[in-house]
Amino acid sequence: MAADLISNLLEDSVNYPQPSLPQDIKLTAGEQLVYVTVDLDAFRRKYGKTVRKNITIPEYLNKLAKEQKINVSQVATEALRVKLGF
Repeated sequence: MAADLISNLLEDSVNYPQPSLPQDIKLTAGEQLVYVTVDLDAFRRKYGKTVRKNITIPEYLNKLAKEQKINVSQVATEALRVKLGF
C-alpha cells in the first residue's frame, strides 16, 4: 500500500523529492528500514485520468474508422504512447 500512496502523491508531479539516504535515517529499537519502489509510468497507465481532446482527421479516415468500428481515441492514445516511448 505504500507504493500506491506514494504514486498517488506524486502522480501529477514532474519534480520529485530526493530519496532519503539510508545511512541518514536513525532507527529506534523495534524499527526497521523498508525499501519501497514505485513505477509511476505503470501507475499512470493503470489509474491515470483521461481528458477529452478534440482532434481533426481527414473525413475519409473517419468514415473508414466508423465502418470498421475503430475507436479513434484509443488509436490516438496508442500512437502517442509509441511516439513518446511509453
